[in-house]
Amino acid sequence: DTQLSKKVKSWVIFKDENFIAINKPSGVAVQGGTKVKISLDNLLEALKFKYSTKPKLVHRIDKKTSGVILVARNIEYAQYFTSLFKDRLIEKKYLLLVNGNPEVRKGFIDKPIFTTEKELESKTYFSVLKTYKNQSLILAFPITGRKHQIRKHFSIIGNSIVGDDKFKNKLDKVGVNSNFYLHSMSINFFNKNKKIKITAPLPAYFENKLENMNYPINKLHSNNDFNNLEDFQRFF
Repeated sequence: DTQLSKKVKSWVIFKDENFIAINKPSGVAVQGGTKVKISLDNLLEALKFKYSTKPKLVHRIDKKTSGVILVARNIEYAQYFTSLFKDRLIEKKYLLLVNGNPEVRKGFIDKPIFTTEKELESKTYFSVLKTYKNQSLILAFPITGRKHQIRKHFSIIGNSIVGDDKFKNKLDKVGVNSNFYLHSMSINFFNKNKKIKITAPLPAYFENKLENMNYPINKLHSNNDFNNLEDFQRFF
């Protein structure tokens, strides 16, 4: 479908000969499943460009989460990214809006996440940027990459993500058509000794929210709390 193909290409925010970065919209699943009609994996054919093979997924974010996804254009980079993620050498920065006001302005959540088989070590740093009308805008830096990690961690500390009907707290009001406020904002890594930083623009509804909170976008990108993980760890 040409229309769909054009749409997928419009999500591309970075492309070179080895990999592509996509700004995935909220609501698009990364991989197929029983209730998934269409997924990013199905759409990668549209991102072949002049190559004969379609790109390969190297990591995932939740269906509801928007933001940066990397796809490798060859086997070498698929393996390279897989090892970077495994060794935690890719820094991921998320912007989120939560219900309430966390007890601390700068925090470290060190709470395990349980799967059916085991207990997994899970760690997230965060910084509260602004609280307005009982909602808080937060930058989060997950150290580990567990499934639903940020959603679960903020729910555990009593500040679930606005629009999250799966990991909400009892008193949270989640509207039927509520937007989901978790965005994978940037990814930093070394590509063969060259530092790469890719930033994904916010969805329009999230930008509008920042305007309503009187928190300018340029302030978000000039915020020094989270230039990199080392800067942030100095607080602890």
